[in-house]
Amino acid sequence: MGIKRMGKLCYYEKNNFNKKKETVVFLHGLTGTSDVWEKYYDFFKKKYNVIRIDLLGHGRSKRPYRFSKYSLNSLALNALDVLDKEKIENAHFICHSYSFLISLELYRMRKKMFRSFVFISPYAPNKNRFTWKLSILASYPFGALFYFMPVIGKYSLSDYKTNLITKEVDLKRAFWDAVNTGFKSWVGLNYYAIRFDDLEYAKEIDVPVFIMSGENDGVILWDDVKRIAKRIKNVKLMKLKGKDHIILYPYFDELVVYIEEFLKKVK
Repeated sequence: MGIKRMGKLCYYEKNNFNKKKETVVFLHGLTGTSDVWEKYYDFFKKKYNVIRIDLLGHGRSKRPYRFSKYSLNSLALNALDVLDKEKIENAHFICHSYSFLISLELYRMRKKMFRSFVFISPYAPNKNRFTWKLSILASYPFGALFYFMPVIGKYSLSDYKTNLITKEVDLKRAFWDAVNTGFKSWVGLNYYAIRFDDLEYAKEIDVPVFIMSGENDGVILWDDVKRIAKRIKNVKLMKLKGKDHIILYPYFDELVVYIEEFLKKVK
């Protein structure tokens, strides 16, 4: 295991940093925790400085009462607080799903910090889809309902080791994800994520980017992944055959090889 710490609001774990080694930062997806990266953390800590963060509102991190604290900008600022605390000046960022949006916000704030990106099943709302329009309509009453709701004081964590394979669309898992995150946090995080409105900023990325996503992913469609990739200058795009959205833990042995090969080639 590594060194477990708490920033102002965000929990994180790191190994013993060596100034001669490059740094890798892991950011998880919506309603996830840094525990989803455990096997990757254990693998990369042998050759890199490694840090994995529970994003604000997730896992062991704080769940603020103020609804605005769940904005993408706020989540990025709190992740940046951790990175500044550990004096991280240059790193590779490995991001799953929703943390693609957080990493774009971080890139706006501190371009010089980024050495490369690995995006696994990156999410960005597609406003041409009916499901997005439905989500926006639903967000108003849900946002109003949960705006003044208290936040949970305790957390519980998903056990990725014993639940390696779950259905991509699983209402029971979705319910417990919301319970574990806290309903107010869950609503707030979704409320701001679906309002993301500047995918064009991806054109500003001037570091190497590697994108992987499952060809059968029904949560983040391949066409939407390609829509992201088209806006990035220096990008390698890989379609993972036969894979859906549940890929990080079940297919660790395969994904870690692709990631390691990419990082070795980054100059």
